[in-house]
Amino acid sequence: MPSQTMSDSLETVRHRIRNIEDLRSVVRTMKAMAAASINQFEQAAAAVAGYQRSVELALSLCLDREIEERGRAARDRSSEKRGLVVIGTDQGMAGQFNEHLVEAVGEWRDAGDSGHRLWVVGERAMARLENAGFEVEATIAAPQSVEAISDLVSRVLPDLERAHLEGEVGPIEVCHQAPVAGAGYEARRTALLPLDQAWRAKIGGKGWPTRQLPEMIADDERSFQALVSEFLFVALYRAFAESAAAENGARLAAMQRAERNIDERQRELSLDYNRHRQATIDEELFDLVAGYRSLGGGRK
Repeated sequence: MPSQTMSDSLETVRHRIRNIEDLRSVVRTMKAMAAASINQFEQAAAAVAGYQRSVELALSLCLDREIEERGRAARDRSSEKRGLVVIGTDQGMAGQFNEHLVEAVGEWRDAGDSGHRLWVVGERAMARLENAGFEVEATIAAPQSVEAISDLVSRVLPDLERAHLEGEVGPIEVCHQAPVAGAGYEARRTALLPLDQAWRAKIGGKGWPTRQLPEMIADDERSFQALVSEFLFVALYRAFAESAAAENGARLAAMQRAERNIDERQRELSLDYNRHRQATIDEELFDLVAGYRSLGGGRK
């Protein structure tokens, strides 16, 4: 009979193979979920991009004087601090997603900014930013579905507008990861407020897509307010959707790397199992031969 140690070793390898197969099943499930989520969030970002373009064009033609006066008033009462909405993630298994985002925010700060107040999406990003010395105004749970984005933006936006209008922060920007073909993702920084002449010059350079210019048929002030609110909403919505698509892309890449590592480990365990199995068979044969000889087998 094979020794107890040999049997134990063979069973240990069997147990490891079962564990690695269970892990492969988990990784494949997470890959499928990440791939499906990428498609949903990318479609949401693409859909809102066209609408964002229309809102920006409408704003670029609406009330130049209003924009100039509001920009001057905002500068008169604004803080030197910048407000940043940093969109990270609550979930793990996304590689260096949060680390790269925090590094980018740190580089922007080191470029000469006078200070920041942060609204941070995601507990993991929040912890890293606080460790880097940032003042976190609020932490917000990251949306886990396309349907959750609208509600999240509706809750975040009033606080940002209040802080800006009351002079607690000056310019407000959103910082997030966005998908990049062939490179995974990259950190982006987009201005939200104020809508000043610099913003007007940037948007105005795009030009109206047709020869016939639109006309305002409603009250100028109400139209302006509605367009500004819509502009801020879609800008934040798009940033959340792009960030979620990038996050799931990072998670998919991480799961693909994990699957390759699992394949390699499974091959090693299979070889190990075969060696142990062969050693067990050899030991059984040796025991049979030894028993046969001890009983006088093979004597003439």
